[in-house]
Formats: sequence, structure tokens, C-alpha cells
Amino acid sequence: MKMVWRLGSALALVVILVLGMRLRGTDVRLVPTVQAQESAEAEQGCTLATLKGTWGFVFNGTIIGFGPIAVVGVATFDGAGNSSRDERAVVNGNVLPRELITGTCTVNDNCTGTTSDSIGNSSEFVIVAHHKEMFAIGTKPGSVATITLKKQ
Repeated sequence: MKMVWRLGSALALVVILVLGMRLRGTDVRLVPTVQAQESAEAEQGCTLATLKGTWGFVFNGTIIGFGPIAVVGVATFDGAGNSSRDERAVVNGNVLPRELITGTCTVNDNCTGTTSDSIGNSSEFVIVAHHKEMFAIGTKPGSVATITLKKQ
């Protein structure tokens, strides 16, 4: 049985070597090559108009020295640098009243940007998934937060 296995292994090696020699100098490969391609998103870049519309979002984090915070809501961007959020928060287990908060935003051509709002919060974000999703972090001192937004 060992002899049959060794013979089979040797035969497989010979086939691979012969096939490899015959393919030398051609574009055919035994192992495919992988090449990164620029996405259409990277080619298009981003502007304030990229954000225009409504986005559902979830915010999770911690207010240092106080406790956890979770927020869910809808953010609306006008495409000219203004935004508003209709949201409900739970802070350290306490459900807070729904709030409507206004703010401003910037967008860079590499699809990164910033936000700031009327109650002192700020964030930095990146637009991904063919301009249909954003990942963000809160940048207000004293808190740690991640935010995910999806275009509606």
C-alpha cells in the first residue's frame, strides 16, 4: 500500500513539473495571481453631495466616568454641509427623550470627513460601500464611541 501511495505521489509531482515546463513563457499559471484594482468609489471620490439624503445610524460607546451610551436614529444631510439628527439615546441604562439635533459636516475627496453638532459632539468618518455606508468615531473628549450609518 505504501508503494502505491509513493508511486502516486511521484507521478503527481512529474505531471506538475511537466505541465509547469510546458506553461513556461505563457500567461497560463498553475496558481492564479491576484491584483488589486481601483474601485469605482475611489475613482469618483466624495463631496458634500455624496452625503445628501437620510441615513439610519447606531452609536455605541462610553462616557468616561459615567457609563455606557447607545443611540439610534436618522441623520439627514442637505448636501451643502448641514445636517440634522432625530435620535433616541440610552445612557447608563436610562432612556432619554427623543432629540432633534442640528450640525455641520465636511467631506474630503478621499471620502473622509468630520461632523460637529449644536450640543458639542464631533466625529470623524469614512464613507464606504459605494457611498452607501459610513464608519465613524466620536472625537469629543471624555467619551469613546463608534458610529455606523447606512444610507436609506
